[in-house]
Amino acid sequence: EYMSIFWNKKTVSLLKWGTFWLSETPDKPSKGWDAHCRRTATWALMKDKKTGKKFYFVNTHLDHKGTQAQANGLKLIVDRIDSINPEGYPMILTGDFNMKPSAPELKELDSIMKSTRKVASKTDSHNTYNEWGKAKKDMIIDYIYISDFTCLEYSTITKKYAEKTYISDHYPISARLIF
Repeated sequence: EYMSIFWNKKTVSLLKWGTFWLSETPDKPSKGWDAHCRRTATWALMKDKKTGKKFYFVNTHLDHKGTQAQANGLKLIVDRIDSINPEGYPMILTGDFNMKPSAPELKELDSIMKSTRKVASKTDSHNTYNEWGKAKKDMIIDYIYISDFTCLEYSTITKKYAEKTYISDHYPISARLIF
């Protein structure tokens, strides 16, 4: 498993990047705590070509079964964000957290970053997990968190693509940001 980060090379430059494993040994491939799968987080220091402003982008996928792995993985990400970003550049954190917005594990993250779904001028309340059309209500488990950005719009993309109702068991999510 790997966490990709895609960007528009015409508008954004990649300055440096790295990956770490969500485990007790984050600098080598490993599975942590009670995790069912090896999970990672990938980070990138980016620069807006027009303004010269720098920002970090982190993408992750927390374990879908291990509650200790979810809590400790998220804490590790928060700690790593702090260590890779001593300059305090704006930050974007995205991922499938496999936990609902009410999860107590999100409290620390909510104290240092903002969920775009909650702070966007225009937002929605659609599920992000669809389970190929079988998901129950209240299945929001994918997130875009920000610090030092303004979110103009958050959306869960539920429209068909190439005549397919579901292109994944999750809907894509999007946020329009400025900084």
